[in-house]
Amino acid sequence: MISADKLKEIKNYLVKAQNPLIFFDDDPDGLCSFLILKQLNDHAKGIVIKSSPNLDILYVKKIEELSPDVVFVLDVPLISQDFIDNVHVPLVWLDHHPVVERKGVHYYNPRIQDPDDNSPTSYWAYKVSNNQETMWISVTGSIADWYIPDFFSEFKDQYPNLVDHQKDPASIIFETRLGELIRALSFLLKGKALDVRRNISIISKIKDPYDIIEQRTARGRFLHKQFLRIKKQYDELIEKAIKIKDKKMIIFLYPDTKMSFTSELSNELIYRNPDKLILVGREKGDVIKLSMRSTKLILPPMIEKALVDVKGYGGGHCLRGDTLIQLPDGNICEARELEINKEICSMNLSNYKLEKSFVNEKFKKNKREILKIKAKPYSIECSLDHNIFRFNKWGKIEEIPAKLLKKGDFVIGLRKINIIGNKQRLPLLAKEKAHIISTYNKYKPIKISKFMNKEFCQMYGYLIGDGNIYASDTVEFRDKDVELLKYYNKLIINQLGIKGKIKPIKNKDCYKLKIHSSLFAKLFEKINEGWSKNKQILPIIKRLQNKELSYFIKGLFLNELKHIDESLTYFSTAIQDDKQVSVNNDGLYYFAANLFVKYGRYKDARKSLEIIMSFDPYNEKAKNLLDEIKRKDVS
Repeated sequence: MISADKLKEIKNYLVKAQNPLIFFDDDPDGLCSFLILKQLNDHAKGIVIKSSPNLDILYVKKIEELSPDVVFVLDVPLISQDFIDNVHVPLVWLDHHPVVERKGVHYYNPRIQDPDDNSPTSYWAYKVSNNQETMWISVTGSIADWYIPDFFSEFKDQYPNLVDHQKDPASIIFETRLGELIRALSFLLKGKALDVRRNISIISKIKDPYDIIEQRTARGRFLHKQFLRIKKQYDELIEKAIKIKDKKMIIFLYPDTKMSFTSELSNELIYRNPDKLILVGREKGDVIKLSMRSTKLILPPMIEKALVDVKGYGGGHCLRGDTLIQLPDGNICEARELEINKEICSMNLSNYKLEKSFVNEKFKKNKREILKIKAKPYSIECSLDHNIFRFNKWGKIEEIPAKLLKKGDFVIGLRKINIIGNKQRLPLLAKEKAHIISTYNKYKPIKISKFMNKEFCQMYGYLIGDGNIYASDTVEFRDKDVELLKYYNKLIINQLGIKGKIKPIKNKDCYKLKIHSSLFAKLFEKINEGWSKNKQILPIIKRLQNKELSYFIKGLFLNELKHIDESLTYFSTAIQDDKQVSVNNDGLYYFAANLFVKYGRYKDARKSLEIIMSFDPYNEKAKNLLDEIKRKDVS
């Protein structure tokens, strides 16, 4: 449960706010939670989360646009730490899904005290509000989430003809007028984003459930009309499905439409036929996507067995554990490192756009046979039943098990992955007094910004390329170009408030810029995860926004002609299969390829260019340079 003191905290955050912003999930529980809390503060603006069950860094733009003084998140299972780190006003998260650990957020969840307490968010929103007029909204959201609230009897007394004798959520949802209201709210969240926003705005002004159910007001009549329009599509499908007569199973397929009802159809069919196996499939092109329900059978092992020697796919398709997986923040990890609810990049086949999704299941299996599929410059190793996308003979994309591929098939690969990146927070250091040793031996504190800005990224790139750290308290740069050292000394002064000394190096035609500062050194050691001569592209660099990343590259290679060994070593590491940077950085690979060609490293140059062609096969610059290398027959 959530204590009375905690509920009061939540309420205080909202009622004292001048411009609150509320994010909520796109189901009746999330919607009803928003509707209840909005009545506590009419200035509250609402944003429905439709793309995924996660609030991520992309939604920070909405906060920057609307400038709220408090942000609420309702009924959303996950919030990324990056999102939290970029919200600079109080962030209040009210939820009922499994507890997750996050820092910098006011987190309220009944499962914190009792892991088995799954009381929905709309139930707790009502407890926060304590407004009798919103009881019907809370009951609607709670029943929709298959939960009977403790004030349900009071609700039935107030609205006697919405529920009859029904006592369990399933029968209420499918047999009563309250169930019709639940379905109305669910269906009004489907469709185009503009229509959904309009519907939510109108629903927020409804004061009585009968306004919608009996169309007592103009707003209620409008919403009911929209509901019936969407319901008509659903009714046509369910009427066909319930006519299917079979003693053991119901198999129902329907064509692709603008709205998906697969889950709703499956739920209603299993309610009507609890002893049967339910298979509902939505046909899209040459692929059928199934939703399966059973109250008695454990489905995954049965699916895998059923698909043996069948042109189809289901549970059980596997990748090798060392397969590289692209993450939305720019990082790349091995498949074996993925955990449940981990964000990954995946393709939405309805619009062919790359989107964030989540790992919802993970299996470890010992596969006797592994296929290695090569489609230059791509290659993948997977189980025989892992599904691969290819063009069929009619030029359409189809999804088939790897075992059905033939030599000469055209398989589908991504041309480019755009990783937006985000601001990277610098590590925190102990608040000890930092100092520098200067001509006058004066002491002064170091100043560190919260995030890696473009100037800091350039300074860090220069350190990776031409700098070093000694004894954990001295940072040193060496260069023949004294003007370049002066430039970076000035940059360090502006960024950190410390000044180094530039001196010529004895018996050498170059200079050194030396900064004595334990915190300066420790800062870079923390960013670099320890300091080593083996300099690699680190995760924090992959997660940078493109603008900051360009300044890192600028710092790394501004003087590359004079320090070519470090540059070549860096790029040789970068093109290793397990160290590749995010594939939107084609300019970085092209720079590397030219550098390798210039210094006779043709094999590495070819690999750099092939990486570019793997995600951008129409890149003329890369193609021409690769053809030039091949014509010379150099390997």
